[in-house]
Amino acid sequence: MGIQKYVTLPKGSGVPKWANGIVIVGSVFLFGTIAFFIYKKYKKGQEEKDSKQTVKAVDDELTTIKKQGGSNAVPSAPQSTYESTANFIKVSLDGCEMGGTELTVIEAICKLVKKPVDWLLLVKAFGVRSINDCAPWGGTTYDLPTLLKDQLDTSVFGYSMDINGYKKSGLRAANSITILTDYLTSKGITI
Repeated sequence: MGIQKYVTLPKGSGVPKWANGIVIVGSVFLFGTIAFFIYKKYKKGQEEKDSKQTVKAVDDELTTIKKQGGSNAVPSAPQSTYESTANFIKVSLDGCEMGGTELTVIEAICKLVKKPVDWLLLVKAFGVRSINDCAPWGGTTYDLPTLLKDQLDTSVFGYSMDINGYKKSGLRAANSITILTDYLTSKGITI
C-alpha cells in the first residue's frame, strides 16, 4: 500500500470560527423551521379530520330530528339564512378580531338560533373552514363549535341581551363565549 502523506495547511488558512458558528446556527434554524411546518401540516390534517367528524355527527343528528318530526324539526329560517350567517361568522372571525366583532357574531347567532334544529343547520352550513388566526403561518381548520370556543375569548365588562325572549345582563367580566353558551343552554343546546 505504501506510505500516505498528509498535507497540513499553514495556520490561519482555514475557515474562520465565526463562519462555523453561522453554519451551525443556520442549520439549526433550517431544521427547526422544517420541523415546525411538518408539525403544522400534521396538526392541520388532524384538525380537519376532527372537524369533518363533528359535521358528520351534526348531519346524523339532523336526520334523527327530521324522522321524529313535529315543530322541533321545522327550521326557524330558510336555508339561505343559515348559509349567510355562516359566511358572516367566517368573515368576522377571520384574522385579528376584536371584542366588538365577537359580540356582533354572538348577536347574529342568537338572532338566528331559536331551537336545536337551528343550531344544527347553522353548524352544517358552516361546515369545515380555514380561518386565519392572526398568525404569520396561515390558518387553522375549524368546524363552527370549535371555532367559537377558540375565538370567542375576549373579556367583556358589562353586557345586556334581549333576544328571542332571552334577557340577561351582567356587569362582571365574562369571556364572550360564556355569553353565547348561556344563551344556547337556555334553548337546550350544548356547544
